Amino acid sequence: MAGIKGNLRFDSVLQTLMINLTGLCEQTVFSVHPYPVVYGHVTYPCHEENIGDQLFQFAVNDTSQPVSIQNLYQKHNNNLADFSILVESCGLKACATVRTKANSPQTWHAKFYTSLAGEVHFRQHNSEGPLIVLTDLIALDGEHSLGLSATLRLSSSCDPQIKIQDEQSPIVHIPIKVGTPQKKVKSRMELPMTAIKSFVLLNSKDQWLCAEIRELLPLNATTLINMKGTKGSFHFRQNSPFHPTELEVKLKNLSNDISYFHVHQYPVPQRKSAEDNLCSESNTGGHWNPFGINISVPTYPKALAGTHDQYELGDLSGRYGSLQGQKDFESTYIDWNLPLFGRNSIIGRSIVIHKSDNSRILCGNIEHEGEITTAVAVFRQTVVGRIIFRQMKNNPYADLSIFIELSYSNSSKPTTTNHNWHVHEFPISTEMDSSKEACNSTHGHFNPYRASNSNYSLECHPLNPFRCEVGDFSGKHMPIQLPNHTRLGQAKSFFTDTTSALSGFASIVGRSVVIHGANGALDRLSCANVTILHPVIGKTERWFGGGQATGGFQVSQNLDLDSTLIKVNFSDLNDLNGGYHVHILPIKQISLEACADNHIKGHFNPFHVDITSSPAPANGTVDQYEVGDISGKFGMLTGKNFLLEDYIDPGLPLSGPYSILGRSLVIHYINGSRMQCSNIQPQNTEDGEWLRAEAVFTGRLKGKVLLAQQIFPDGSASDVTIEVDLQAADTNFSNVSELQWYIQENSRQCVGDGEPYNPYNIFRHAGYGSSCSPVYPLHCAVGDMLRKHGSVTLGQRQLFTDSNLPLAGDFTVTGRVLLLKSGSEVLGCTRILPDGPVIDLMFPKLSTSSRYEFRNAISEALQIPLWRVTLLSKDPADSSPASCRERKFFVIGYNDKEKLESIKGKLGKFSSSALCSDPIVHGKALTVTPSKLFSLWILPVLFMWS
Repeated sequence: MAGIKGNLRFDSVLQTLMINLTGLCEQTVFSVHPYPVVYGHVTYPCHEENIGDQLFQFAVNDTSQPVSIQNLYQKHNNNLADFSILVESCGLKACATVRTKANSPQTWHAKFYTSLAGEVHFRQHNSEGPLIVLTDLIALDGEHSLGLSATLRLSSSCDPQIKIQDEQSPIVHIPIKVGTPQKKVKSRMELPMTAIKSFVLLNSKDQWLCAEIRELLPLNATTLINMKGTKGSFHFRQNSPFHPTELEVKLKNLSNDISYFHVHQYPVPQRKSAEDNLCSESNTGGHWNPFGINISVPTYPKALAGTHDQYELGDLSGRYGSLQGQKDFESTYIDWNLPLFGRNSIIGRSIVIHKSDNSRILCGNIEHEGEITTAVAVFRQTVVGRIIFRQMKNNPYADLSIFIELSYSNSSKPTTTNHNWHVHEFPISTEMDSSKEACNSTHGHFNPYRASNSNYSLECHPLNPFRCEVGDFSGKHMPIQLPNHTRLGQAKSFFTDTTSALSGFASIVGRSVVIHGANGALDRLSCANVTILHPVIGKTERWFGGGQATGGFQVSQNLDLDSTLIKVNFSDLNDLNGGYHVHILPIKQISLEACADNHIKGHFNPFHVDITSSPAPANGTVDQYEVGDISGKFGMLTGKNFLLEDYIDPGLPLSGPYSILGRSLVIHYINGSRMQCSNIQPQNTEDGEWLRAEAVFTGRLKGKVLLAQQIFPDGSASDVTIEVDLQAADTNFSNVSELQWYIQENSRQCVGDGEPYNPYNIFRHAGYGSSCSPVYPLHCAVGDMLRKHGSVTLGQRQLFTDSNLPLAGDFTVTGRVLLLKSGSEVLGCTRILPDGPVIDLMFPKLSTSSRYEFRNAISEALQIPLWRVTLLSKDPADSSPASCRERKFFVIGYNDKEKLESIKGKLGKFSSSALCSDPIVHGKALTVTPSKLFSLWILPVLFMWS
């Protein structure tokens, strides 16, 4: 640190100190402080605000001889563990924590958020030793002055009146120091006890505060490198914030021009095209450099010449040296400036490996090991994109990583800056999510601990997050900027938050995020609800074809930024098999020919990899094979009777336009012919319901478009899988093969000059053509299927995945019109209808009513959750009497038509009346098909799902 390298060795028997340091001047001053060093968290870790007041000091002129520190040992009962030592020499300051040679200590922690706020750590170096109590607390009630003390005690209950005899060990009260928002004070005490308790209680000004004590487990994270022929990993481990980080690097088959490697700001995205440079600056940003170290100044140290704190936090090759000239490389490091804990954590960011010319060639995400909860706020109107929140499962004390990808939906807008952003108290709760008042309905900032407004702007800042409202991410981090597209680097931000949670009392899940106007303006520009992102799981089920193999293939992915976990469990292969692959289409024909090429096509290869250039099986990296070539990536089945293996694939997406879900898996014979196949079916989650819909075409076009989506109680939904199977029934356009397709608002006429359904008011003028694309669907109008997926091919089945196509909710496409065109000529259109009954209800017109009231009446009558009721848009062909109101609705996952019909008279003021009669026969769908002259004729089509 600070150019001073080496170590200090304490001998508790001789009570001496051996100094082995370089970079010292003639006289060096050593001082002992009560709080251990927290590595990589602050610019000046050796400041007394961070390591506590000086407890003991001594000067040394001759560092080559042992120094007697008998007085120090006597003062602290022969136990110096977790004290920090400050070294001052040549005008420099360096500090380090005294560590024992024994096993790593056990650490617990508790967090307080109210009148006293901050963190308390408990450390025990062996089961018989004392419990070291480390406090970092500030008073928030505005009445405390510096020097305030409080009383701390451990308890098995939050009840301060618990009887002493109910505790298994004596109740010990210890005094602790408390700081203020302007001046932090850290303190250390020791408890002569061996057992930790469940709770810690603080008493200040006769007020008791309580917090749960949780064990602080080591953090582990791994980066997999699997691209451009190089495989390997970076494994990170940090036992606690008071420990350095251990790093193990293993890389194989590095090219000759490989050189530097760094931690970069942002995660590597899912691949979007064959030409996509995943490691580019617009994707991964620059080096992670939270302390703003200037690498251009002459004093920036050369590789291996400085101490860890003198480099950018992410400059790993500066600290460890270059990879130049290495073919295969393995090494381990101890890093004193690479935190996995706290606001500067590297978890969730990326590793980028550069060529010697500084161009980027290899990269991978730093993924947390262990169970993670992921939540997301998806913005769709005015501002588009997402904010991803991730935290260790069921651990509200754990750090919360936040990754932002946000921009204007209008591609012609200039970049604006200084947008405040907050979690607000409530989810969007207007009558319609499209209401102009939607963002106002979220009320104020989420502030469960009632942080005071007094001196707030001065006291709430990134280094003082416990002083901030839980939902004030601008105060705890910084405002954001908004460019005109989410593909730009300016659209991204990444933060690690230490006071927010995805579980527990102060969970932000089920609330909303509001983006405010530019330059600190108060107006609410855009908002989105925070919902849990459910892991995506797919697996094979029934096998078809002539083979006898059993078992299955399962894939799972928590987030598109994560690698996909593959579980293969094949039996009874009988040494007959060669490769196995994901194929383009799902199985349709249930027969021995189910796996034939004319049914499910070839390998799924969206990036057009030339298979003749792919390495031998299991010899290359995943990007060198077709996306669907599983046996190419991980090894053939040749000579095996069974295969039971797990694989990790960073190039096998389960969401977005290149998802493999809904496609098929084929096991081949050794000669390459197809033995058997099975569909890769998306799996149900515990609380979700599948909604399936279809658009049935008759007339000049015949066939179906099938849609499927899983809907969740919080209003979120999975991607939509779309299977298109259309043929030309009219010989007059047998030469037409490619059709444009759009979902439009309901129209009485099947004409092609209407706009695609655009409920979020996406700007569709200058720049829209380059803004909207399959890989950026939020920049598209919901109904613009052509730009989201390309054209429909007649006579060929096609499969698409759409992440911006709601089948339920206020903006449902269900009940709207799917239209297909060739040039300006409309060849077919029909309504998209759900797989369950659509109920048409006619009731007397009311002076006041709301969609919520209507849905709630249905929910109560059927005794089902409200989220399962979806209202269809008003039909322009509605010819109901002026005194009546018509409403169509369906219920997700509810197919009992008789029961649905029976509630018509049980809906209170919405009950059907003899004054109003139903306009159409229930269970029939209206299909509108144009002739060449666009005259309309109506066919009743029986709705079925096959």
